[in-house]
Amino acid sequence: MFGQPQQQYGYPQQGYGYQQPQRQPAQLSSLGDLLAGNSAKAYFGADSQPGDSVTGVIEKIETTQVNDFQTKQPAFWNDGRPKEQIHVIIQTQLRDPSVDDDDGRRSLWIKGWGIQLKAFREACRQAGVKIPKPGDTVTERFVGLGQRGDAPQPPKVFEFHIEPASSVNSLVNGSQPQQPVQPGFQQPPQQQYAQQQPQQPQADPMKVNQLKAMGKSPQEIAALLGVPVEAVTAITDAANPTAHPYAANGEEPEF
Repeated sequence: MFGQPQQQYGYPQQGYGYQQPQRQPAQLSSLGDLLAGNSAKAYFGADSQPGDSVTGVIEKIETTQVNDFQTKQPAFWNDGRPKEQIHVIIQTQLRDPSVDDDDGRRSLWIKGWGIQLKAFREACRQAGVKIPKPGDTVTERFVGLGQRGDAPQPPKVFEFHIEPASSVNSLVNGSQPQQPVQPGFQQPPQQQYAQQQPQQPQADPMKVNQLKAMGKSPQEIAALLGVPVEAVTAITDAANPTAHPYAANGEEPEF
C-alpha cells in the first residue's frame, strides 16, 4: 500500500546485507571448578587497618587480569599489555558469623608490578621457593600506605611470609635422635614392663613453639603432631602465661 515502507530482500528497514549480530555463547565452568569453588571473600579491603594480617594454607594460586576500578572492565597498559595480578585462595580458621556458609576461605590479591610484587618475590626468596604451591602456608600483613608519587592514590604496602609445606612436614615428621644401645645390655624387668604399657602422646615443646610461630592454631598443631589439644595448650600457656584465655582455644587467631 502506498505510504508504507517497503522491505528489501526480507530485511525490514535495515538495508541490504544486514545481519543480526550473534551472541557469543558464555563459557561455562568445568564441573570440578564449580564444585571446588574458584572464588573466596577478599580478606583485605577498604576498611583494613595497618597491622591487620591473615595466615592460611594455599588452596589455589593463579594469575588473573586486573579490572579497571571505574569501568570494571579488564585493564591494560598503554602498550596494550594486560595488567596482571596474583590471586591466592587460602584456607583459614576465620568464620564470619554474618555468612551462613562461610568455610574460612579467603582471597589475597597481589598486584603483578611495583612494591607488592617485589615484597612477594622477596618472601619467595626467603622461603627458598620459586613458585608457591597449594599446601604452602602464607601470611600477609598490611603495613600501611607508601609514597604516592605520580599515582592518583598512595600504594598499599604489604609484607608476606611463606612457609613451604615441606618445611612443616619435615618439622612434624622429623627423625628424633635415638639413644645408642650397648651390645649385650638387657633392661631390667621393671623398665621392660613400663615400655609395654601404652603411654599418652607427649608434645615436643620445640615443635609446638615452631608451629605456633608459623601461625598454626592449637588445633592445627595437635592434628599435625598427633597429640591432644590439651598437651599443646599446656605448652603454649606455660610459654605465655598472660595470654588471652580464649587464645588457647583458637577463638582469637594469632598472627
